[in-house]
Amino acid sequence: MYGTSGDPCSDIYGGPKPFSEPEVKALSDFILARNATWKVYLTLHSYSQMWMAPYGYTHKKPANYKSLVIKLISVIMCT
Repeated sequence: MYGTSGDPCSDIYGGPKPFSEPEVKALSDFILARNATWKVYLTLHSYSQMWMAPYGYTHKKPANYKSLVIKLISVIMCT
């Protein structure tokens, strides 16, 4: 894992497994229930304010990274 800690006492502990925290599970359920209506979901990482697209556990960019960036910019610029 990059950017997290396995220590539950750490400020950057991500939980024991994906969606283990109630807040994260609630947000995941909300997003997945409206899956067809989303164009972009943008959030800033609360600890270091990074845009992690689409994953935060690897440094490898996804195959569609360029189109993600273009879509993000268009949403931010409201075009």
